[in-house]
Amino acid sequence: MRLRVVFLLLSVILCCPHFSAGQQVQLVLQRIDSAESKNIIIENKTTPSLQSFDNAMDAYDALKKLIAAMQDNGYLAASVDTLVLTETKVEAFIFQGPKYQWARLSFDSIPTALLIQMNIREREWSNRPVNAKQLSALSEIMLNYCENNGYPFAYTTLRNIKQEDKGLSADFILERGRLTRFDSLSIESDADISREYLQHYLGIKQGDLYNETQLRLVNKRLNELAFLQPSKPWRMDFTVGGNTLYLYLKEKKSNQLNGLIGLQPNTAATGKFLLTADILLGLKNALGYGETIAATYQNLQYKSPRFHLETGIPYLIGTPVGFDGSFDLFKKDTTFYRTTFDLGFKYQLNASDFFKLAYQAYSNHLINADTDYVIENKKLPDNLDISTKGAVFTFNMDRTDYRLNPRKGWQASFSGSGLLRTVKTNDAIANIDDGTGYDYKKLYDSANVEKYQYRFAAVANYYITPLKNFVIKIAYNGGYISGKNLFLNELYQLGGFKLLRGFDEQSIYANLYHVGTLEFRFLLSRNSYFYLFSDASIIQADYNGGKRKDNPVSLGGGITLENKSGIFNIALGLGKTSGNDFQFKQTKIHFGYTAYF
Repeated sequence: MRLRVVFLLLSVILCCPHFSAGQQVQLVLQRIDSAESKNIIIENKTTPSLQSFDNAMDAYDALKKLIAAMQDNGYLAASVDTLVLTETKVEAFIFQGPKYQWARLSFDSIPTALLIQMNIREREWSNRPVNAKQLSALSEIMLNYCENNGYPFAYTTLRNIKQEDKGLSADFILERGRLTRFDSLSIESDADISREYLQHYLGIKQGDLYNETQLRLVNKRLNELAFLQPSKPWRMDFTVGGNTLYLYLKEKKSNQLNGLIGLQPNTAATGKFLLTADILLGLKNALGYGETIAATYQNLQYKSPRFHLETGIPYLIGTPVGFDGSFDLFKKDTTFYRTTFDLGFKYQLNASDFFKLAYQAYSNHLINADTDYVIENKKLPDNLDISTKGAVFTFNMDRTDYRLNPRKGWQASFSGSGLLRTVKTNDAIANIDDGTGYDYKKLYDSANVEKYQYRFAAVANYYITPLKNFVIKIAYNGGYISGKNLFLNELYQLGGFKLLRGFDEQSIYANLYHVGTLEFRFLLSRNSYFYLFSDASIIQADYNGGKRKDNPVSLGGGITLENKSGIFNIALGLGKTSGNDFQFKQTKIHFGYTAYF
């Protein structure tokens, strides 16, 4: 009957010029199976028997929705019996039929504990309309639960269907089949990789119950590994003697040499172009345990090098717990140098989510104290000998479709730390003798008032794909450092290729910042894309008794290209602060290449 409705209405639309011109069309509804009423009643509501539409297609859509609504409410035999069509009217004669409802849908054959785990309540299926979609959804809930809890061969059916005085009754049957486990894991690979690492990373351990969801994620998770990739699709064999998951893997070039060169014009320190460098050497899975070792050298500011070393080993002795450690040395021209040490344990919730608890200690040491400033202002300089030590907690979640270059989904990370803060007295300042008898050591009394410091940082990224190969990234970065007596060399440093692009590297200081990013990407391949971006921020820098606020904004674009040996990228950025305009001669240019070996 529905095909007949489609055919008749399409014929009218194509053949009647008045319909094609968009003339108002009336839909007239008449019920033919009731002598008492010609009205169609659904859930005690009368459907208007006369409705107006802009064209015949809209009238047809309304008629389809009406029949579907009737069937969803228990009128399983509802249909269009006859259509009478004119240039301005569609008259539909509807057979509504009897309303079927469940007098009783029994789940007696299913264990009560299992129904509770699936959140299914038998009482919700009594005295309600028979709805095929809801039955299908109920079956889907049960089968999904079984497939993820050791029963991949489960099926459902209705038995003992009867018509009673109050409606239909039936027994809902769930046949789970035999309990199935992952009895063994077979790995064929040309790479050296720990079996325990793969089991934890994939969330599939020998002896675990069969889990369909975990199996469907195998290829996605393997493709996100830096050092492994599938050589062909996995296979699951079910036999009487045991069930085996076969993985076929091959090594992927993962060790990397990453070089990023930046060009910053007219820097305040030199008045000339400044060439910046960011070089990373990373080794992954060198020992076959999925471990990471990385060393980084940076010179992003004038005469201000940084050396960073980090290592991480996941899944220690077959547990979800891994080890992380890092050391950082930063020298700020001839002003101060800072060392940061971080050591902690990471608990892997799954392949992408984790939380980490670490001990952190950092210490700033003045190289040359600005005694002239101290004598002139009777005030401590902006940079001091400051150290902190304490605990850091980090939590990370990833719900993207492809972690390395997402098309859709979201990522979020949060970190918080509680630190014991100490401002050390610098002898060069404390021992100043300007001939006036002023005791400069007393300046440190107010600097050491706050013994505790709290730091918080958050990152959130959201990806959508409104059109094929077109991705929109919406991001937020924020951070806060507590305290009213802060100094410059304990603040966050922002700006540059990673955050607030278009500004000099690490040139923006803040104890509070919010940065919003909007980025448009056009994908060229899985890991290659053009992009345009804009960063807008709220910056607050409260230190050494002063308060500074600004709203830096940046925009720019670039391209990232992947080839067989690595990834090349180039980016251009332009930034401005409050009250200033964009100056194209201040455009920042970054060239980067990551070589895999």
